[in-house]
Amino acid sequence: MAYLKAHSRDLFCETDTGEAHLDNFSQLLILQNTGDRSLVTLDHKGPTWGYFIGSPVFAETVYPNDSDTTALAMAVLEDISAEDKEAAMDVILSYLSPDGLPYCWFDKDRPRFCHCICANVFRFFYLNNRSKDLPSVYGYLCSLLQSRGDPGLQDMRDLLILRVRERIGRDKIILGASMRLLSAQMLGITNQEDLETILDAQQLDGGWELSWLWHYGKEPGMIGSRGVVTAMAVNGIQRAWKSSKLRALDSMHCNGTRG
Repeated sequence: MAYLKAHSRDLFCETDTGEAHLDNFSQLLILQNTGDRSLVTLDHKGPTWGYFIGSPVFAETVYPNDSDTTALAMAVLEDISAEDKEAAMDVILSYLSPDGLPYCWFDKDRPRFCHCICANVFRFFYLNNRSKDLPSVYGYLCSLLQSRGDPGLQDMRDLLILRVRERIGRDKIILGASMRLLSAQMLGITNQEDLETILDAQQLDGGWELSWLWHYGKEPGMIGSRGVVTAMAVNGIQRAWKSSKLRALDSMHCNGTRG
């Protein structure tokens, strides 16, 4: 956490041209992985959220609020009222595709769809007992995981376990390794390979090198962050450490009982 604390409230993304890129989404990811709101800067008004901090203009384009940032904020922040969550879900439901899948932008003239955003929105609805309001999303996500639909939440979990296991140790990219480690831990899967990759790549200042998170434009420019990848790496390491401590305590307990 040393790197994160040393750069608290300044853990912003940057573009591949070296410019600071201020956005709520990366800040929410850092908060999600650390639980420490003192590290981040957030900016929004009303029950829905926009990606940008400050003016929602980037590369000469104006961006409306969106379902992805809104869903992440509602799932991560603990001080949001039930009324605001309900209002946010109602807005999302007013921007669905003909197939009943949530669009990204709250703009009827910009019907963009992304499967990752779809999963994030479904998680938000599920956590608030409204997944039934998105009946088409469950089958869609199962079909992605299966690659080839199953009913029942356990079926989705089983499919996800298969896909995560397939990807363990897939490469040495720290962002990917951190996401695979966290996914495996949440599903109860051992993933020593990606943990070792992360540990080996830690920098002297306590952080990890910048990872490119997403791109923009027709000729893609890149947006990256040290803060996000460091928060994910630290979260994964801490989870692994706690898990190993619990296993050691269980082993001691069992040995003592047998004695």
